[in-house]
Amino acid sequence: MNYVLLIIGLFVIFASWGEKVGGGFVVLGIALAVFSLVKIFKEISSNKSENEFLSLPFVQAADYKHCYDGTAIAINKKEKKLLLGSTEKLKLYEFDQIREWEYKIYSDGSVVTGNLAGIAQNMNNRQQNENGSGFFVRVKDIDFPEWRIAFDFGGGSKSAEKEATKWMEIFSQFVKNDY
Repeated sequence: MNYVLLIIGLFVIFASWGEKVGGGFVVLGIALAVFSLVKIFKEISSNKSENEFLSLPFVQAADYKHCYDGTAIAINKKEKKLLLGSTEKLKLYEFDQIREWEYKIYSDGSVVTGNLAGIAQNMNNRQQNENGSGFFVRVKDIDFPEWRIAFDFGGGSKSAEKEATKWMEIFSQFVKNDY
């Protein structure tokens, strides 16, 4: 999807460059190209982080694991431990250090219009929805009391919600019943 947007953006730039079509198309093309390049770069660095996370011995032995967009979570039922990670940090917790968990999925704020401002607003709304959504875990940790685990919105908010409810059930069965 990101590569398609990049190609469309570049096509719009080159097709409207020097034409008397108007600067709006050039701006749209530049916006699409820049947005796509940023997303592609994030995707590449996120894949590297995911591969590093999945290669950790604890994660390989974990019963459940998930990583997306620089965030990560893994549970080992036998050891009764939870590993939480983000791009800045990675920490291991005992089940009794987990205070609570919840998920939030935001999916509102779409603007229905065909102009450049509406498209930009929809892209901004989607990014804000993704950044505020996720599975949140609060732990007994002064330095990092709350962790956010991101989910892929590629299939829409319903696919992210399905993944989040799966993790709610995992925590209910294994963490809640442990202490």
